[in-house]
Order: sequence, then structure tokens, then C-alpha cells
Amino acid sequence: MEASLKFDGTMSHSKHLRGPGPTRAASLAPAPGGRIAYIGSPFAQWSEIRRSLGERNLDVHDSGQLPDAAELAQADLVVVGYSCGLRESHETCGDIRRLGYPGPILLLTNADDTVGRILGLESGADVWGAADADARSSVAQIRALIRRERATRDAHSATRSHKLRAGKFVLDPASREVAVERQRVDLTTLEFELLWNLAENAGEIMSRERLAGLMGYDSGSLEGRAIDTAVARLRNHLGQPHAAQIRTIRGVGYMLCVHSMFDAQEHAQ
Repeated sequence: MEASLKFDGTMSHSKHLRGPGPTRAASLAPAPGGRIAYIGSPFAQWSEIRRSLGERNLDVHDSGQLPDAAELAQADLVVVGYSCGLRESHETCGDIRRLGYPGPILLLTNADDTVGRILGLESGADVWGAADADARSSVAQIRALIRRERATRDAHSATRSHKLRAGKFVLDPASREVAVERQRVDLTTLEFELLWNLAENAGEIMSRERLAGLMGYDSGSLEGRAIDTAVARLRNHLGQPHAAQIRTIRGVGYMLCVHSMFDAQEHAQ
């Protein structure tokens, strides 16, 4: 099955890509099973996927165009449909990130669309799913992503009680903010987790598989290319010379090179 998803009409991107970052609306209570924002037109199996998600207490909001920052902030997961008409799906992923959404983005693309998958991951998607897969597989993947996001957030709030400093980097697990030489750097959830695990193991070579496991992904569920593109985005956010501290170890993975690493509970500014 090939999914062809389009926006309903055109939109003004300059209007949508401005304004403050997202804040969760206090008037809307979280859905019991999670809240999903779907961007794109329905494809052949979407009605079945949507119905199955609803039966599992997942609140799905369909949108033919990019929601605003406040609406995105309410989502535990954003699903971007394959090919969004005038705006390609990878461009939509980039738009979502520019609006400040830090959570996971699932890009639906055909299994043989290697170029679309790579562009999507490089533009801001965390993982991809096959739009032509069995509906039950898509439902299972969506539920797994939401469980992972919530479990990671809950576990880290309980175990990461102090800020972490690695060289010039100071990571705050409570706010999920990163400061580099006192300058705040906005990262997505995946990028923050990636930097945290590199910083926590500074000076140690970290394989792609180990990084994926530490970030809560089962073996094989996050392909190496997803790690590579997340590292590329992380380096881009950090800028030089700080990006160069994340060294690529060919054929293995990555290593964060710093002179010192210590708990910054009392030292962070």
C-alpha cells in the first residue's frame, strides 16, 4: 500500500513558525493512554489504526495542516504522514521542531523509500514506520513509542536528581535543558538523552547499540542511521567548537571528549 498524504490547502509558514515555544495547556487533562497528533490526510489503513488506538484510550487528533505550538505541546507523540502535498514530509518534521516541540516524532514512509526516510530523520523525526505495514504493527509501534517516552520521563525524574556537568556542558534533568558556557541550547527529547548518555560516559566509546539501549530502545528498534542523524542534529545545535567534542569512532559509534566530568549540583551556574 502506498500512502499519499496531503495538506488540505496551503498554509502560511511564516505565521506558524514564529512565537514562543510550546507550553502545555493547563485546561486540558492528559488523555489516559496518551495524546497523538497526526499530520496528514487519512490513508487506506488509517481509520483502522485510529479506531484501534481509540480503543486503547489513546486520544488521536487528526490535522490536515501543521498545528500551532500550544496544540503540539499537548501531544505525547506526533505522527507525520508520508508525503504532505506541497510540503514534503521531511519539511513538516523540520517545521515541527522549529515550533519547539521536543517530544518524539514518528515518520510514516513506504518501506522502500530510503531517501524519504533519511531526509525525515535528518530533519527532526526520531523514528520511522512503514506506511504500508499491517495496521496492528503500526498500532504496536505507536503504543511502544508513547510508553517509552513516559517511562523514560518518569524514570529519569526519579533517578536523575542532580545536574550533570561534562566539560563546558551542563545538563539539567528536571527541565531537560542544556547550557553550554551558560548559553541555553534547545534540544529534542532524543537529542537530550543522547547527550546525557554521552556525557555520563565521557571519554568512553559508546556503540550505537549501547546508546539506543540506554535511551530505552529495544535491540533493533532504532536503526543506526537514526542515531547518526540524531548526532548530526545535536552537533548542529551545539555549534563549533563544542560539536567537535563528539567524536565519531568509525565502525563503532561515538565518544564525548572532555577534560573533566562531575556532578554539577553545587557547581553549575
